[in-house]
Amino acid sequence: MSYDKPEGTSWGDKTIMKKTVESAKAINEDYLGKKLKGKKYREVFIAMGKEYAAALPDLSQFGVNIVFPAGGGPGPNAQALKEWFNPR
Repeated sequence: MSYDKPEGTSWGDKTIMKKTVESAKAINEDYLGKKLKGKKYREVFIAMGKEYAAALPDLSQFGVNIVFPAGGGPGPNAQALKEWFNPR
């Protein structure tokens, strides 16, 4: 796997090209279709930034409840995942 040195001064400085997002959306739709259409899952937890989430297809087509954490950043996402695994 190649490594590109980060650009800018913070994580939010790098943007994803629209062409890349559209290509990833098609690949993700095929992949998620294979994984989720078998009705093996009732719910899926997805934690990612807004730009990466743009590369997701319309998730309602899979008939699975999709959970996105409300907070941003690794800490809040990890806490939300922990709470998702251990509901009260």
